[in-house]
Amino acid sequence: MIAQKAYHDLDEVQAADYTSLKAEILARFGVTTAVRAQRFYNWKFNEKLPPRTQMFDVQTPAQIVETLVLDRFLRELPRTLREWVGQANPTTYDEMVTQVE
Repeated sequence: MIAQKAYHDLDEVQAADYTSLKAEILARFGVTTAVRAQRFYNWKFNEKLPPRTQMFDVQTPAQIVETLVLDRFLRELPRTLREWVGQANPTTYDEMVTQVE
């Protein structure tokens, strides 16, 4: 239901853009770059669960690298800029740099 609402709340161009739609849905679920980074840092192997399932919980290598770089970049921005950029919840390098610029 939240994903459908996000889709319908976006304008037609943004709703058709996968990256924009994904960012909006994740933001509505409270899954920000900082949250994804924190989940990665806090992940622990659980012997009771299948390893293959857990690998998907960790994220793909490309997602991990992007999440860590975005998180590190955001943490090093001056506080006021960090807060302003963080509110926009950029999910890609381009979105992050555009917000900072």
